[in-house]
Amino acid sequence: MSRMNVANPFVRATFALALTVISACGGGGVSGDQASKFAGSWTFQSGMLTPNCGAGFNVPPFMLTGLPLVLTRVDDSTIKVVAGSAGCDLTFKVVGAVATATSGQMCTLDTGMPLGVQTITITSWTLTLADARITTDISAGISAGVFACTAAGSGVLAPGTPDAGTD
Repeated sequence: MSRMNVANPFVRATFALALTVISACGGGGVSGDQASKFAGSWTFQSGMLTPNCGAGFNVPPFMLTGLPLVLTRVDDSTIKVVAGSAGCDLTFKVVGAVATATSGQMCTLDTGMPLGVQTITITSWTLTLADARITTDISAGISAGVFACTAAGSGVLAPGTPDAGTD
């Protein structure tokens, strides 16, 4: 087996060109800044979370429409999401066009009546970016006094804030 002669300028130039082409094509993995494309103010254009508290404790769905989110780039593969005004602040990892919250994170969200402001525990939450919109799927747990509830739902976010005239 022969060794490559890296002292030869032609071999070095060819090797450098090959590395450049592999890097430009992504080299088979996702690299670089993945988080910036999510950054900004977003608003739910549609969606709801439906609680399930069992034992005959009927809780109406929590409408997500109009709820603002602020997504901030933390680093190349991490975004911080702040939802609503009650203190829902979570971290998501970004790979390509999908951002995923780490299960077990907790935040405070005003769920409206009858539960009001509650601490929710994220089971799963994904944000998928496509065509200047984000689709989202959420699953969480809520402790509502003596009741342990779950909530699941989905929605669509558009760029901008509720009063920015987005449609």
